[in-house]
Amino acid sequence: MDVDKPAKAATEYGLPDDEIVAEIPVYLTHQIAKNLHILQYPQKEGTISPGVLLPKVARIKPIHGQMEMDISLDVQSPMYNRERGLELGVGLADNGRLLDITTLVSVDIPKSSTYVAGVFSNGGLHLTPIESLTQLRPSLKYLDRVAEKELAASKLDIDDDDDETKDAKAQTVQVT
Repeated sequence: MDVDKPAKAATEYGLPDDEIVAEIPVYLTHQIAKNLHILQYPQKEGTISPGVLLPKVARIKPIHGQMEMDISLDVQSPMYNRERGLELGVGLADNGRLLDITTLVSVDIPKSSTYVAGVFSNGGLHLTPIESLTQLRPSLKYLDRVAEKELAASKLDIDDDDDETKDAKAQTVQVT
């Protein structure tokens, strides 16, 4: 390849002329690389508007690389089933709480390529490698808690029935 030979112009490929307007320095930094992650929401279609998925609470286990985020549900929406929300809220608390949050848990995605995040700042492009790519998926732990509570309640009912049969004594009754 001849280095001195100029490349073909964009117009030769049918593209509009796009001239270089500036050259800027590029900096590669690793200072925040350990704390830079991409979070995907595969359950949400299309683009997510800013402010839609604002977490109320986030829990992070840095050693295991796990993350959980509680996201508020719109309980005022006409699409929200309030009766079912009360039934499932038992999995959150015993006091008849309304299911008003959904918990998203992290699932690591194996790295198949390297990503960087870039910021234009002080006349330069600053690039930082991304540590991990993580998908956030809904956790349904509250359903397990609801099932556990229903099982415990049914065991109590069975135990109460057993106590009644233990106290019962055979008696002779004469009918004349």
